Amino acid sequence: MKMNGSQTSSGRPLASRTIRAKAAQHARDAVAVLAEIARDTKAPASDRVAAASALLMHAIEQKAA
Repeated sequence: MKMNGSQTSSGRPLASRTIRAKAAQHARDAVAVLAEIARDTKAPASDRVAAASALLMHAIEQKAA
């Protein structure tokens, strides 16, 4: 595959790797915030359910990987 300076050998732009790396740096904080919202009895039920769902999806994806 012919590559230019802005792509990896898989054809993905280098920017996607950079974005993924930056997102990984904030993953623990994001999970902690979701857990905090899910446990917050003063938060709207819809927010708590959304946070809990996001946590479960994250756990399932991590287990599958």
